[in-house]
Amino acid sequence: MLQEVWRTEAHTVSRYYDDPGAVTPPGGEATTDAQERVVAAWQSLMRDCAGKHLLLVGHGGVIRLLLSHLLAMPLSAIARLHIPMPRSAASRYITAKAVTFRC
Repeated sequence: MLQEVWRTEAHTVSRYYDDPGAVTPPGGEATTDAQERVVAAWQSLMRDCAGKHLLLVGHGGVIRLLLSHLLAMPLSAIARLHIPMPRSAASRYITAKAVTFRC
């Protein structure tokens, strides 16, 4: 499917990676809307878990959106953030299960 999108929408995909805040993929969610949801969830966690330790595991795209907000980076710079894929057995377990964190 990814190859098909690159083949049929190469210009849009290229523009999206250049500035995800300015381009919404066809049928997709605007990056600015996604960032608003991520930031709202982050703020809720920080409020609800104040003074406690918290481990947050998320998709690389979500991490980039959050870092962009926390570091006051423009969305056009998020593709520069290298977020490695998890490699350990523990991370495979976490991504395979629905996990609810409680403070």
